[in-house]
Amino acid sequence: MPDPVIFDDGGSTRIRRLEPGGFGAMDNLMDPEPDARTPQSKAETINGPFTYVKVLSIDQTGVVSTPIDVGLSSGDNFTISSENSQSVSVNIDAGRHCIIRVRGSVGNAHQMDSKEFNGKRRYLVTNAGLIQHVTGTINGTSQNYDVPPNTIYTTVLLK
Repeated sequence: MPDPVIFDDGGSTRIRRLEPGGFGAMDNLMDPEPDARTPQSKAETINGPFTYVKVLSIDQTGVVSTPIDVGLSSGDNFTISSENSQSVSVNIDAGRHCIIRVRGSVGNAHQMDSKEFNGKRRYLVTNAGLIQHVTGTINGTSQNYDVPPNTIYTTVLLK
C-alpha cells in the first residue's frame, strides 16, 4: 500500500504525503517546468499502487459530504482546482503510481512554499485559495464535483 497523499484547503491549497517514519518529501513540486506553455511545477511521482480516492467537504453547520468515494483505475486523471486560477493535476499511470503537478495560469504562476513540522513536510500553493472543483476521470468514469457554497473545508485523499 502506498503512502497516502492528502490535498486540502487550510487557507491555501496544501499537499501532504503521509509517509510513516519518513519525511514525505515531494520537492519536484517546488521546481518550475522551464519549457511549459502554462506555468507549472515539475512532475512528482509517488510509487503506488494507488487504488482509492475520497473527496470530503464540510459545510458551515458541520455537515460532512463525500461526493467522491471510489476506487482508482490505471489511466485515471483529475484536476483539483482552487481559487485564483491555481490547480493540481493528478494522474494514475499504468503501474498505478501517482504523478502530481501544480499548475498556475498564464500571467498567474503558482507560488509554492514548503513547511516542516515534527519531521514532516507539507507543500502550500500560497497564492491558491479554497478548493472549488474536482474534475476528470476517476475509476474510468467522468467526475465533476463543484464544491458547494458555504463549504469551509475540502480534502482529497489518495491511497
